[in-house]
Amino acid sequence: KSTENSLGAFCGALPYRVTKQKETTQTLTGGNEWARLEPEEGKFNLDEFEHYKKVIIAAKDRYLKVFLTLHHFTLPLWVAKRGGWLNPKIIWYFKRYAAKCVEQFGSEPETYVTINEPQVYNKLAFLDGVWPPNKRNIFLSMFVQLIQILSHRYAYE
Repeated sequence: KSTENSLGAFCGALPYRVTKQKETTQTLTGGNEWARLEPEEGKFNLDEFEHYKKVIIAAKDRYLKVFLTLHHFTLPLWVAKRGGWLNPKIIWYFKRYAAKCVEQFGSEPETYVTINEPQVYNKLAFLDGVWPPNKRNIFLSMFVQLIQILSHRYAYE
């Protein structure tokens, strides 16, 4: 029975990717859904953290290394309504969220990734304008890149 299929069925529609190397599955690369974990500012859903813990443990039980991504392209609605990555306060929102993730998941993931493919996000959202907030402005793109760099830096602390 394929580990990818059984784990994939367990994960459901979560943004997880199983990486194969030499016919054996080696890693589970997955992104938390920030909106599920912090649906309202400062209010964390511990049931959702438990769900993600089960996914991580299920992966590790299958001898997979877990690479856990904290931001995988989507934002909670409350963050988006406040400007998303265009609002410098997101640095502190993201830092708080990252700290809660580390508090809850600890050393279970082998690796934490703060922000998935920030250049892809910036290109599609602020240069091509095909992802929310659907802007086409190089200066906004550069501003958001700076905000994401600072968000990464402070989350890493």
